[in-house]
Amino acid sequence: HRDAQRFAEVWANQEGKVYGKVNTKVITDEEASVQNILDGMDWLVKETTQRDVAVVFISAHGLRDARNNYYLATREIDPQSLRSTGVRFSEVKELLRDLPCKVILFVDTCHSGGITGGKAVGWDDPLRDLVSEEYGAVVFSSCLPREISLEDPRWQHGAFTKALLDTFGSSDSDNNGDGYLSLTELEEHVYQKVKQLTQGQQHPVVERPSTIRNFSFFFVGSG
Repeated sequence: HRDAQRFAEVWANQEGKVYGKVNTKVITDEEASVQNILDGMDWLVKETTQRDVAVVFISAHGLRDARNNYYLATREIDPQSLRSTGVRFSEVKELLRDLPCKVILFVDTCHSGGITGGKAVGWDDPLRDLVSEEYGAVVFSSCLPREISLEDPRWQHGAFTKALLDTFGSSDSDNNGDGYLSLTELEEHVYQKVKQLTQGQQHPVVERPSTIRNFSFFFVGSG
């Protein structure tokens, strides 16, 4: 809950800096039903145009069924009835396919780099498809496939989310001094911060389609 709220607040502050207008929608805790999540996806598609940048932040647990389909856990999740109580990851893929603009996806889950970790060896990684030209998303995952996304009460966030917020909030993240954060600058600083916070136990993964070049997307001010 805290992660999503803070993430939305940070992006809302970009209005009038990089973007003329910033619209946000936060779905957490008791609001995170299947219907509300799907409605939120519809909202995002309707709100975006080719000139926009869509940012999606997912912080959730996930489960697979006997057929290897992956689901995001909702407030009503029932492991015995995933099809009716979880959000199938194919819905996320279809969302990204329908968005007409650049998309940056942040995924903060255990084993997010491979979605399910060590036991998933031999299974398809749903995140891998998202960086294909068909979907065209820039994907920031919280850890490698065999790793766990670590948390600590001292951080008040998971290591990945804390590293993101710290990077967004510091002009030191701006390597070239132009006042803006680029994809490569975010990748470098988040990777180093997570590695430091977890004493090398967690390593974020960043992937983007070959068709998307590095671009600046976030104002951090000058150092």
